[in-house]
Amino acid sequence: MNDLLESEFGMHLREMAKHARAIALSGLLVGLALLAYQLTRPDEYRSTAAVRLVVDDQLADDGSITAFQTQSLAETALAADMLNAAAERAGITPDADSLRDRIDVEVRSTPGYLDVATTGPTAAGTAELANAMAAVLIDRVELDASSAATRSASLVDPADPADAEPTMTTTQALTQAIALGLLAAIVVGEGLVAWRLLRGRFSPIDPGVELQRLLGAPVIDLRDGRPLLPYYLDGLSSRPTLTVLQAGTRPSADLALRLARTSGEVHRRVLLVDGDTGRPVMHTALGEAQSPGLAEVAQGSQPMRAVVRPATPDMRAAVLTAGHRNHDHGTAAELLPTLQRVVGEVGADQVIVSVTQASSTDEILRATHAFPDAVVLAIDPSVLGVNDVRRLIDMVRSVKANIVGGVITRPTIEGMAL
Repeated sequence: MNDLLESEFGMHLREMAKHARAIALSGLLVGLALLAYQLTRPDEYRSTAAVRLVVDDQLADDGSITAFQTQSLAETALAADMLNAAAERAGITPDADSLRDRIDVEVRSTPGYLDVATTGPTAAGTAELANAMAAVLIDRVELDASSAATRSASLVDPADPADAEPTMTTTQALTQAIALGLLAAIVVGEGLVAWRLLRGRFSPIDPGVELQRLLGAPVIDLRDGRPLLPYYLDGLSSRPTLTVLQAGTRPSADLALRLARTSGEVHRRVLLVDGDTGRPVMHTALGEAQSPGLAEVAQGSQPMRAVVRPATPDMRAAVLTAGHRNHDHGTAAELLPTLQRVVGEVGADQVIVSVTQASSTDEILRATHAFPDAVVLAIDPSVLGVNDVRRLIDMVRSVKANIVGGVITRPTIEGMAL
């Protein structure tokens, strides 16, 4: 289980690495855009004034009373009347809504202390507003007749324009740009993976892992020139009959031919059969004539010995092509019993039945039902998605066929000598 999780995580990282250019470019663009915005926006400054509130000694305060009184004062600081009073003291136009964005009153952890922080376009104006707000708070304490005898407030640290700090420095802008750029890169990378999953496509890194999970059978990826012989010997050589179902948009019998070659090289008497009873294609790949073949045997115009012939001079395998089907004499479905009889009588060590996308769905299912013992499913992950393959697997299994292996191919297996 841990190995599976590590494999999936590793595939996930490698898939994101495959999109490294897009991810890096998106992060760079977002980071540069934020940095340009931060550096070109108008300067803002921040000033802070400190106010201290003290309660009467007769209250025997252990700090809790002072803390409560300070918190109460902070909670009323941003009321509209308080903000308007601060604006008048600072000589600016009263606007409670805009001032709430510029003023922040916080309670220190030390009981009795308040920090009045303000922001603005100039250092002098920001400091003046902070001192004005502090004065309003002090006035509120002094004018509260009910508590005047028990508490008092004073300005202990006035705001100074010389101490005003810019709200955004170049270092801070660069740090934020880098952080947001990294976040954007991660989001884009994960988004690309999520988009591939939503489209139901196989992983571009190792589609064989996903196909093996769907099939529950061993899978080999032949696109990188990997040898077929070890895979064949491990799970396919002992099968009397192999049905090779090569799915995709372009019919191809290349895998069946390569399996027949591999089987013949091992020591076998191999019969290669064209299972596309509707629109055969295997004879084209072999450079053979389509007839005579299975259709002629079924029609009674040719004996079995006349239609089973060597595949190619350099391949130790016999071939049975589909032949020319006479539409007035039998149907594609009626050819399959003849094919089963021929396969049973020919006495081969292994029969390889080629079924491709040239056949209709019904014809494919009839062929896999006629030879259900060992089906090898070959797919091109750039053409078929996960959902397509899942539906195909369900259909094959619905006719009681046993899928024993999977092969990752291209529409035609380029660069492979037959």
